[in-house]
Amino acid sequence: SALTPLGKVYYEQYSRKLAREFGEKLVSDITLNDIAALQRKRLGEGLSARTVNCEVATLRQILKHYGCWMPLAGRVRFLRERTDSGRALSLQQEDELLDAISRSPSSVRYPFFMLSLEAGLRPSESRALRRRDLTLHWKEGAIAQGEVVVSHSKTEGGTGGVVPLTNRA
Repeated sequence: SALTPLGKVYYEQYSRKLAREFGEKLVSDITLNDIAALQRKRLGEGLSARTVNCEVATLRQILKHYGCWMPLAGRVRFLRERTDSGRALSLQQEDELLDAISRSPSSVRYPFFMLSLEAGLRPSESRALRRRDLTLHWKEGAIAQGEVVVSHSKTEGGTGGVVPLTNRA
């Protein structure tokens, strides 16, 4: 299947990391022990299980492409990933992020981050937003209220959802 533009970026990043990791080794010489060592190394570097699994999944696709996956299929153990929702930011972390973003030379980062934070949008939902998805109601020269329509979501129920904007947003 075709990759999304973001999927292509991730695939290229993981591929470059894998090329550095395995160096001059032939893909046909990559073993189960090599993959397990890669997983241990990446976890030791502080990467999440999700990130490590994505890198191993990229390696799997490469090995499949070259016909080298079958001897390993069913034997590679992917790491257990967290299934709970993300961790809430502390007020101090939020303040530190907002302060850092406010110092950015980009004029769109602060309002974009604030919108994402206040509306509770997934990163992919935020990236898919367009100006036409925002409705603002003005009163006496100031925004009185507004809403965002989620034009694209990873869930069917999320697509088309209307998110009212908070005063802070």
